[in-house]
Amino acid sequence: MLIAANGTRLRSSAAFAAALVSLILATPVVHAQQHVPDTALINGGVVKEHPNRNYNSLAVGPWLFQPNIFVGGLFDSNILSTQSGKIAAYGEHVVPSFTANLNNGIHRTDIYGQMDGRFYQTRSGGQTQQIAGSTGVVQTYEARRDLIFTVNGDYTRQQNSFGSFSTQQSNAPQTTQTNTGTAPPPPAPPPTTPNPPTVPSTTTAATATVLPSSSQAFYNVLTGGTSMRMIFSHASLTTGFSAQYTKFEHSVGTTLDGPAYTVPIRASIYVTPQAYLFTDSSIYWHDYTSAMQNSHGRRLTAGIGTDQNIWLFEVYAGYQEEKHSVLGKFGGDVIGALIIYSPTPLWTLRGSFDESVGVAAVSNGPNLVNGSASRVASGNLYVTYNGLPVEWSTQARFAFARTTALDAPRVDDAWFFGLNISYLIWRNLSATLAYEYTKVASNLVGQSFDKHTVSLGMTYRY
Repeated sequence: MLIAANGTRLRSSAAFAAALVSLILATPVVHAQQHVPDTALINGGVVKEHPNRNYNSLAVGPWLFQPNIFVGGLFDSNILSTQSGKIAAYGEHVVPSFTANLNNGIHRTDIYGQMDGRFYQTRSGGQTQQIAGSTGVVQTYEARRDLIFTVNGDYTRQQNSFGSFSTQQSNAPQTTQTNTGTAPPPPAPPPTTPNPPTVPSTTTAATATVLPSSSQAFYNVLTGGTSMRMIFSHASLTTGFSAQYTKFEHSVGTTLDGPAYTVPIRASIYVTPQAYLFTDSSIYWHDYTSAMQNSHGRRLTAGIGTDQNIWLFEVYAGYQEEKHSVLGKFGGDVIGALIIYSPTPLWTLRGSFDESVGVAAVSNGPNLVNGSASRVASGNLYVTYNGLPVEWSTQARFAFARTTALDAPRVDDAWFFGLNISYLIWRNLSATLAYEYTKVASNLVGQSFDKHTVSLGMTYRY
């Protein structure tokens, strides 16, 4: 089955990408040494650290350890995420997390872990628990100042790529990636979780997008990868390899269980002291348990960006194509943008938008997950404010995703909003109030739902 992209828009995006690639290759070395842009996620992430509250670490031998925990109660208006027959419940909310760091200047090891446990008591006396979280390790070797190697591994359990507000990270990428091999930058965490170490984009595998849906089951993702980054006088080149294995729980029918592999390359060069050009390319392939879901694809984008200390901005366009064992070849042009603004240590704004064309994991009923050729447009906006008065801190996040099936008349829109307010009672102890709202609107009967979640409790950070 062949799904055609819009020809005019496709040719313009391909020409845009080709022109920028040619300009990068033809640009002479005319500038003095400058800071080279280094993003944690190709087309949409960042490794630059932004100010936040400074908590001391617990020294355990040569390691620096930061344990944290949130304990409280919560209310969920729709614990099973169903369109009808909604079940509301109260329960306990527990979010333990930690980071551990060992750094001798040349070798750096980061270990992190977090869990979001929600334990409900229904009015009929039944019990329901929902446990999400992740843990991982990142090993960085700085052979020279201009040559850096990274190896990482991560395990994650969650329901969809939105996750929950209390399990989102500021620097480590979500393991549920779009089918581009990239993902929008996740927001910074609320006070219930720490800032885990940076994981370079080249360790990200290209798995199928998993968006919120009704009666959605959890799935497990195991990721491993390695990358190499070379820095020149006014340019940089990053490449690597990643593998990711996904296992859906309690799913029936044709599933997307199995491995995915990605080989990405990113090149960037400054053309003026204020602006740089960059290209991102990747090839990826899926080898799922069901041979009917196997596919392989490629993506090429090019763009322009600027990094002026207090803010970073990138915009890009390109083309993505994928060949599916059953659906045939399909593709289309893609666009995206990234902005990060942190004018003072008090507040930070992060936003991103990305388009992808490939196989998305869609739900056609309870525990029924299938792959569908789709165009996915997704975005994230995160704002954090700390201080004034100094005891208060606030985080807010908005996320959306629109999935348009290319092989069926189906459109799903998903929205997420999260708000977190924290009051510092003592140096290490805070009262935390969190609110989450999730809504999915689908033209497939039975797949729309909405839910509200409120948590109130105490957060302790060492």
